[in-house]
Amino acid sequence: MTALNDETLPVAAEKAAALEEPRQQIRSRPGPLRRLYDWTIHWAQTRYAPWVLAGVSFAEASFFPIPPDVLLIPMGLARPRRALRYALLCTLASVLGGCLGYGIGALAFEAIGKPVLSFYNVLDKFDSVTMSFTDHGGIYVFVAALTPIPFKVFTISAGVCHARIPLGVLVLAATLGRGLRFFTLGVLIKYFGNPAKRFIDRYFNLLTILFLLLLALGFLCVRILGGCGDARVSAPAAPVPQETRNVGGKTMLSEEARNILLTIARQSVEAALKGKSPPPFNVENPQLQHEQGAFVTLRTNGRLRGCIGQFIAEEPLWQVVQAMAVSAATRDPRFFGNRLSPKEMDRLRIEISVLSPLKRINDPMTEMELGKDGIYIRRGMSSGCFLPQVADETGWSKEEFLSQCCAMKAGLAPDAWKEPDTEIFIFTAEVFEEKEK
Repeated sequence: MTALNDETLPVAAEKAAALEEPRQQIRSRPGPLRRLYDWTIHWAQTRYAPWVLAGVSFAEASFFPIPPDVLLIPMGLARPRRALRYALLCTLASVLGGCLGYGIGALAFEAIGKPVLSFYNVLDKFDSVTMSFTDHGGIYVFVAALTPIPFKVFTISAGVCHARIPLGVLVLAATLGRGLRFFTLGVLIKYFGNPAKRFIDRYFNLLTILFLLLLALGFLCVRILGGCGDARVSAPAAPVPQETRNVGGKTMLSEEARNILLTIARQSVEAALKGKSPPPFNVENPQLQHEQGAFVTLRTNGRLRGCIGQFIAEEPLWQVVQAMAVSAATRDPRFFGNRLSPKEMDRLRIEISVLSPLKRINDPMTEMELGKDGIYIRRGMSSGCFLPQVADETGWSKEEFLSQCCAMKAGLAPDAWKEPDTEIFIFTAEVFEEKEK
């Protein structure tokens, strides 16, 4: 055994330290999010930081996925004395970005707005969001500006509903909501900057998880937000001349009940096109108190001008018809660039389809009767439907009916209905409409 003298001990210690240093570096190497945070802190102290902050704030309000808080917080922590200045910059840029989102919704929904909403996977809830703007649109924009709800979804939706939500309302609501949000952060950072930075440095991983949970909560709020408000309606006027045909079943409604629904639909559409709430009705007919799905189809001179409906209802049938009539007139995404106008009311013909409950089937080629049954196809987050009368109007075969529903309505491959993970439902409908004038 070699003896260790006074000269060999320091050499051995140096070698041990050299071996230990890489191990410590490996153990303490930060994760990707931590490295991004450190990188942001570094660039937050450069002259380019305010421009980047303004750009992110502007883009986030119309299409960009990352909220400006991600930059505002580290920039404020790096220079607490400038935190309020950064908050003002965030607010102004975000409001301007909200105006861009409003313009996208009003002028370029099909080309830009729809792809943006599809990216955030909320297009299927878009109608529910716009319906919530009927009476209190400014409040919804304010809440979205203040919370983790993706702001861009509401700025685009407000643009789509520009007849009821003027640009000035959006600017005011966005200024109040975004200002309250960003200036609250700015004040906290300015007066608690250094302690807050030490806290973030110590609990960075936990705070990252909490931030991601809040962001996910915002998207969840968009997905579950819905409803058309608490509609209040009134007794219809004189009976509406109508034509009735039953598709796939016996007559479900009396002539009086059908007259009431057609009157409600027409008066609600007329009010919506004037930017007003539906007139008050007092509906006492017991046939219209059941929770039942319905579609409302609008045509002028035989040309489709809107068609929207729902299968599952939590409101009485007359309320469903009222809400779907307003939606068909003002929110059908196929007509955002060419909406129904008040001058078309004299030529408007309204058709209502009252639906039976959905029935799940396994083999549509044998279980579905063409011309009698409507079809509802669902796969994952994609879905689409055809009313029973579509088969008669188009002359499609059963296979064409299914394939076109997959391709045209659900955005799936034409033969997706043959796949085992595709759900297929059928339903029948009682269809009645106003007589042509």
